[in-house]
Amino acid sequence: MNFKKQLQTFLCGCLFLVPAFISAQTLLSDFEVKGGKALWGSWYSYTDSTNLGTSNLTTVVDGQFGKAWGDSSHVSGADGTAGALKVGFILGTKRPYCNIADTSAKACTYDPQIGIGVNAPDSSGSDLTGLTGISFWGKADALTDIAISIECDSIDPSNQDFASLTTEWKKFNIKIADMAQPSWVAKPKQKKVNPAAVKALRFVVARGGAGYENNAEMTSGAIYLDQIVLEGYVPSAIKPQLNAAQGLKLSLVGSHLRVDLPSDQAGIVVITNAQGQEVSRAAFTQGQKFVNISLKPGQQHSALFAKLHK
Repeated sequence: MNFKKQLQTFLCGCLFLVPAFISAQTLLSDFEVKGGKALWGSWYSYTDSTNLGTSNLTTVVDGQFGKAWGDSSHVSGADGTAGALKVGFILGTKRPYCNIADTSAKACTYDPQIGIGVNAPDSSGSDLTGLTGISFWGKADALTDIAISIECDSIDPSNQDFASLTTEWKKFNIKIADMAQPSWVAKPKQKKVNPAAVKALRFVVARGGAGYENNAEMTSGAIYLDQIVLEGYVPSAIKPQLNAAQGLKLSLVGSHLRVDLPSDQAGIVVITNAQGQEVSRAAFTQGQKFVNISLKPGQQHSALFAKLHK
């Protein structure tokens, strides 16, 4: 019988810097299960329709506008993993307006585009001090240029860099040192990524324009993303919480996760990540004070949850 009461202790980032044991990186999203969950919540989608464009997404079902996950979004992953995110799209025939208040013949317009993104929980940005870049696996139905954009507090427009996706899975490493604001921002006014105030990460597809040269004739397609990692960033603090009802407590001891137990029960502690996947488990006997659960090299999680089973 499962105890319905469960501890769900959020360990910020849950990838710990242990010398010579775990590398300095934190998994943002691996798309192993349906739902599009990420370190900061869930992926969302957007199109140029809000600026009177006609681009659309084909992998998000009706009634789910703004979400990045539809019935056909979950596909087999890169490098032998179980899942990846598919983003199917149509790039519209109408150029969207820079400002919908001005739709005159001389109004500012831009190239049709779609994108997906994930926002930090704090509107002023999350402190990702140590962040050196973004790595991910990607491919597309045809040669497709995408922009990888990091939005930071008080920096507008966002810094970005580009990657060309082919029909084969490939791992990309985007360094924030190579990212820049769009070329129309004068060099003296250019600002670099501020890792201490990251508000959002986005992947964008547009038809034509600087960085999107391979998309000049594109009308539709699909991109596939997997194993998106924040390189160089490791949470600086762990703040385990105590579930008084069960008496469970989580803490990191070296390369182990220590689970302090209620003394009057026997059973199994099951550790899962934010996507609901089991990471590890350990049995305990009545009177046992704690169990140590090993964190394997390379395990990267946005959160860990402890569930008590009898």
